[in-house]
Amino acid sequence: VAEHGKDLPSEKSSDAEEKGWAKWMSRQGNKMRKGSLSDSQQAALAKIPGMSQRLEQWIMSSASWDARKQSLQQWVSQHSDKLPSHRSKDAEEKHLASWISKQGNRFKKGTLSHEQLVSLKQIPGMDHLMENWSWRSCCLRVQTWVAQNKVIPSCGSKDSDENRLGQWCIHQGKASQNGSLSRAQLAGLAEIPGMAELMKDWRA
Repeated sequence: VAEHGKDLPSEKSSDAEEKGWAKWMSRQGNKMRKGSLSDSQQAALAKIPGMSQRLEQWIMSSASWDARKQSLQQWVSQHSDKLPSHRSKDAEEKHLASWISKQGNRFKKGTLSHEQLVSLKQIPGMDHLMENWSWRSCCLRVQTWVAQNKVIPSCGSKDSDENRLGQWCIHQGKASQNGSLSRAQLAGLAEIPGMAELMKDWRA
C-alpha cells in the first residue's frame, strides 16, 4: 500500500501480486463478518493506510446481518410463526424472503458463521428450512457426480467422495421407505439420471 500511493489493492488489477493481496483482504473481510478476526488482527489491519475505513465497512456489514435477522424474527413472531413468502405482494415480506434465500446460498457455500447458523435456527420454521438447504445441497452434489460419471455413486467405493454420496443415496432409500421424504425431495431425487429406477425398488 505504501508503495502504491496508499491505494488498497484491487481484484480488478492486471497485476498478479496486487490481485493476490486483494483476495487476501477479501478473506479477512469474510473472517471479520464471521466474527473470527481477533482484536489483535483487527488492530494490525487498522495500521495499514486506508484500512480503517474498510474495517468500518466490514463491521457495518456484520451489524446489518444482525439487524436483518432481527427484522425477520420480529416479522415471523407477528405472523403466527410463518416464514415470509416470495409470492407476497407486501414489499417487506418479499424483501425478507429474498434475504432468507441469500442465507440459503451462503449456507450451501459454507460462508455462514457458526454464530449465524445458531441465530437463524432460533427463528420458528428456520430449523426445518435449513435442513432442506443441506438436503438440497447434497442432492445437487449427487446430481453433478452422476452427470460426470454416468452411474449412481456406490457406498462400497474406495473413493471417499463417491462413498459419501453413495451412503447419502442409501439413506434416502430408507427415508423413502419410512415415508419421511417430502414431495419436493422426491421430485429432486427423480431429477438425478438413473435415480427414478432406483426409487421404484425402494417402493417395491
